[in-house]
Amino acid sequence: MPNPPPDSAPPALHFAEFALRAWRDDPRHIQVIAHATPVGGMGRPVTVKLGRIRRSDFDMGVGDTLAHAANIGRELSRILLPEAVLALLMESIRYAAQRGDMGLRLRLCLDDELIDLPWECLYRPDLTGPAQLDGFFLADGDLSLVREAASLPFTPAPTERTQRALFLGTLFDDQPDYWFTRDEFKALRRPLMAARFAGGDWRARHRA
Repeated sequence: MPNPPPDSAPPALHFAEFALRAWRDDPRHIQVIAHATPVGGMGRPVTVKLGRIRRSDFDMGVGDTLAHAANIGRELSRILLPEAVLALLMESIRYAAQRGDMGLRLRLCLDDELIDLPWECLYRPDLTGPAQLDGFFLADGDLSLVREAASLPFTPAPTERTQRALFLGTLFDDQPDYWFTRDEFKALRRPLMAARFAGGDWRARHRA
């Protein structure tokens, strides 16, 4: 009988969907609507004033400061999180936080002009002081972000081939792990180790 994994796996986290759509309405405005959230949806979109987007305004380099990232995140929040949408998002975050096994998935269904902006930098608009790490929405480990609408469910074809995954994490120049890369690696490793032990020694199986 195989030995148990060295670390006990954390409880499985289930994600509620917060689906957000935004599209260009005219050269000076976009429309934003949260059409599906765990606490309800909006009946009609909110109009946000937005002229032509200059991608250079949202560029970030390796040496940029936390304050620069927060400034970009505030502008992104101004675009995507008008008051009505922000209120639903904060209520949805509280809803998920009250349940120990639930996270919140922010799903962005945006038009081509908006989809590639660095939404991972979304910053809480109610925090007006100096930039801080927990001001970024995604600094909360129970909040995730994905782009595009959900794909139709499908079942992968069974295979006997060895399955591999590559995890790539980076640190800042001064070495602090601001994005909790090491913790994320450990969180990924635990369920993978559990799967390995549940299925037996896959290395020996494939050698045979």
